[in-house]
Amino acid sequence: MVALPQDLAGRIPWPTTDPSTAAAPAPRQALSARIRMRDGVELAAHVYLPAIAKHQAVPTVLTRLPYDKGGRYTFLDQIANHFTAHGFAVVVQDVRGKFESQGELLPFKNEPDDGYDTIEWVAQQEWSNESVGMYGDSYYGFTQWAAVSRRHPALKAIVPQVTSSDLFIYFGTKQMPRLPFFEWFAQTYAHPFLSFEPFSSRLPKPAYHPPAGYEAAMDTARALAAAVDDGSFVAELYPDGWPAETLSIPALHQSGWYDNCLEGQLREWQRVTDAPAAAHQFLRIYSTDHESFPWREAGVPLDNHETDDDAATTHLHEYMPEVISFLDHYLNDRGGRWSAPTVRFTTTNGHAHVSDQWPPAQVRPVSLTLSDFGSSLQDRGRLSGLTDDAAAPVDDSITWTHDPSTPVPFLPESEFGQCADLPDESYLHGRDDVAVFDSPPVGARVDLCGAVSFTATIDASSAGTHVVARLLDLYPSGEARVITYGAATADTSGGPATISVPMMATAYRIRPGHSLRLAVSSSCFPLYPVHPGHDGDVWNLEGATATRQTLSTNIEHPSKVDLHVL
Repeated sequence: MVALPQDLAGRIPWPTTDPSTAAAPAPRQALSARIRMRDGVELAAHVYLPAIAKHQAVPTVLTRLPYDKGGRYTFLDQIANHFTAHGFAVVVQDVRGKFESQGELLPFKNEPDDGYDTIEWVAQQEWSNESVGMYGDSYYGFTQWAAVSRRHPALKAIVPQVTSSDLFIYFGTKQMPRLPFFEWFAQTYAHPFLSFEPFSSRLPKPAYHPPAGYEAAMDTARALAAAVDDGSFVAELYPDGWPAETLSIPALHQSGWYDNCLEGQLREWQRVTDAPAAAHQFLRIYSTDHESFPWREAGVPLDNHETDDDAATTHLHEYMPEVISFLDHYLNDRGGRWSAPTVRFTTTNGHAHVSDQWPPAQVRPVSLTLSDFGSSLQDRGRLSGLTDDAAAPVDDSITWTHDPSTPVPFLPESEFGQCADLPDESYLHGRDDVAVFDSPPVGARVDLCGAVSFTATIDASSAGTHVVARLLDLYPSGEARVITYGAATADTSGGPATISVPMMATAYRIRPGHSLRLAVSSSCFPLYPVHPGHDGDVWNLEGATATRQTLSTNIEHPSKVDLHVL
């Protein structure tokens, strides 16, 4: 079990908040409102009304977020223009404690009741026809699930994107920590505005450096982690159980294969399977990341909708029509089921598929075995079973040294926006602390589709270690670009441990002449904290020491990659 960061070694003071991160002024087309919650706290909102609202009551799209209701980062004023052009009113609200809203700076906990109270306010407005939908990404997807849990009768449909009702589990201590989530917590909940300074640095050696106000925010995180671990947080937040399991309204679930919250989005999809509104659930998964940047080949320019207004306009013109169609159908009570496929997903390097379920019924499981380990890490191992016969398991192993002072680097600038600069990782595979296994090149295309996991037997000279697995597309040129990845902790206090490393689901086409590559290491920083090589606090690098790591396979416990092929 890993602890949350406390006294972090080598931390560097952060600068004070840049004034530019303060609340943006209200867009000229927006009305400003203060919405009173049941405890008297007032939350700030922008209200956008369609011209038709002068003559008749209209349905409303509500978004509740911690990133500034009028800020450029989320361009919600442009999104509001799309909705109002189709006859919707739009309410965009700063959640409690953020930007212009009053109240305690506390993530997750107040969102169910605040969501209910905001919907109640919307339903009472003269321009409202008491039909409300919710829309948004990430944390403002979570606020939708939070509101659903309180079952306001005016809430008719939701569009949760790159999110889940259990986003807070990333701060529990029973799983491998992922630094981008802790960085998000520090940037978002250390103060009422936003900071964009990194949580960690790689040079001259790995270090963690929190922002001003970090101590109070991390006290909150520790309390959250304890409550997540013992189940009390979920019980208090959702006394009637996970909201998706009893969902009685339609939902359009949307995510991407490179979204670091994809696993949570797919958990929600499984939870709604037997819900009362199961027949009105729709799933969309694209070849995109958390920030909606698309996967693209190296050298293809990025149209950055976060900084380029023209790119944002193009992005919204491509993306918004289906969202508007869905909300129009259910908020305007068109009757029956929305006439769209239940599931639509894009295969990276391939094309769009439609299905009546996820995963599609046509997929078949495939196990790829690790073999031919070689005498050193410079010898590439073999990954067999994709288009050739899987190698029979034999006893084999490979050993390397994990040095906490020089961890294997995570190359993208951000996991949340990794498709903005998804790099060639092949140069990492010549390191003496990365084990590499390649499949033979495929003769005909192979479409991966579904869940992926890595099973291995791991030993270490320390009482525990980290296991990082990255599955990559190996190009004929030697370039290697990641398809999916995952990590887990291994308890090696009693000797070798056989563990399963869950990786993100994928839909990815391996093109003719390409191969699959599995890269296994003990670090990937700053995606995951560096294991210090001792059994103390994983966040404390003082006294860090190099350790021996061994990956092995045998007849009883073969090391393998389990995936699915369409």
